[in-house]
Amino acid sequence: GAAVQHRTFSWPGRPGLTLHYTSTQPAPAATTAGNVEPTPIVDTTPIVFLPGFGVGTFHFDAQLEALGTERPVYALDWLGQGESWPDDEQAEKGLRFDSDLWTNQLEIFLESELRGRPAILAGNSLGGYIAVQLAHRRPKLVRGLVLMNATPFWSFAAPSREKDAWRLFGWDATLPAPRWPFAIGSRWFNTLRSPTTIATMLGAVYADKRTVARTINRPDDHPHAGEATDLPEAIAAAASKRGGPAAFTSILFSPKAEVSFEDALLTISSREAPPPIALLYGQEDPWVVPLWAERAHRRLSKGVELEFKKGVAGAEPNAPSFESGGSEALKVLPDVVHYALTPAGHCPHHEAPELVNCLLSLWARAVDSSANERAASSANERAADAMPEQLTKRESFGREVRAYRRHGDPLGPLGALAAAFDR
Repeated sequence: GAAVQHRTFSWPGRPGLTLHYTSTQPAPAATTAGNVEPTPIVDTTPIVFLPGFGVGTFHFDAQLEALGTERPVYALDWLGQGESWPDDEQAEKGLRFDSDLWTNQLEIFLESELRGRPAILAGNSLGGYIAVQLAHRRPKLVRGLVLMNATPFWSFAAPSREKDAWRLFGWDATLPAPRWPFAIGSRWFNTLRSPTTIATMLGAVYADKRTVARTINRPDDHPHAGEATDLPEAIAAAASKRGGPAAFTSILFSPKAEVSFEDALLTISSREAPPPIALLYGQEDPWVVPLWAERAHRRLSKGVELEFKKGVAGAEPNAPSFESGGSEALKVLPDVVHYALTPAGHCPHHEAPELVNCLLSLWARAVDSSANERAASSANERAADAMPEQLTKRESFGREVRAYRRHGDPLGPLGALAAAFDR
């Protein structure tokens, strides 16, 4: 596979923040004369992988190594996780570790490291949530979206714009933390960061607990570079950085995003040229159960009638608006590529990397080929039509994992009930 490179970048105007990411590029190709020339990548869309809470770029090693032979591929560590941390207490002062901070970080990364080149954002769990927030905020930076068991909500405190909202301990999660919030957060943090506790939590959301121990790569300058490490150990090591308890405390008390996940999906889908979107959801996830995937699909798929009420938070000024009960349908994406993966849990890319990599490779190539289409609808249809109805791959431990297309129809009686209430 492609060689994984470890890099850092800076936050403009915020000294002391070390932001880490990994990347792979297609290897140079040799010419007939024996000279080496860079592989042309102008027509391939970069993919940026965005991790879930508590993990890091190492969760996507299998994707970078496999897909990096075809196109530029990146993975990002959120500030306060993985290898992205404030250098000292002075650098962390004034930070609030919330979804808006991470959306800003992603925006800076795309503008500085990719120089504004539109990319496919592929996010798992929290990473999918942030990908949607960024696509809502900066559509021109997003060529496509891949949501892998994206969490549909993050935090329960009132958004920061609600200045008079009640806040626990009267604190808005901006560091430094007051005494009592820090005492609660640091105690909880020190309990959760044990490799044993992490392994137990991951085992509860993976369909096959054996895959939790899949080894990961470390940076060349890591003290234990070259040694095999399993996922719980990697997460625990990242959490042991200076500032870990403070970052976790801020996350614990952080406010919601200004725009909810579902309102952001509504706005994205109502645009004149929405991006192609793929949903890859592990069917056995006990957290983000299949109903959430179906709910996201209903907001994005072809011909669905969405009552886009006037005044919805986050709606764009020129976005279509329909009164509740109106007869006119809001036409959104012609099709959404939606796969249910089974058996797979909350992190399908890590549990079933062979299958996910194959699906992502096929879909990204279809996105590339449709990039010059004039009409967004025909471009998105081409990306969807190029995908198979079913695909099965043999993964580690001899397991067979299957992906099958979902087309927006409710899954079982509970799904039908949820769809009825969602109209």
